Amino acid sequence: MQQVLVLLIGLGAAGYAVWYWLPEAWRKPLGRVHESLAAAPSCSACEAGCSGCSKAGDAPTPVPSKNRTIPITLQPPPDR
Repeated sequence: MQQVLVLLIGLGAAGYAVWYWLPEAWRKPLGRVHESLAAAPSCSACEAGCSGCSKAGDAPTPVPSKNRTIPITLQPPPDR
């Protein structure tokens, strides 16, 4: 019984992963089966619904850090 449950959970996770990375052009025909299948996956970390998740190049440019970086050089210990 436990193996069947693990198999069902694994199949569900694999199906979701395939749907999540499915291109939008391939997801649209699934909207004929059920309209929620054509919707783009949402980012749970975004409060605004993350409408730009499936678009490339919309990522914000990172803000440069104001902290100064100092390189550290490690020296071998002196011979005794």
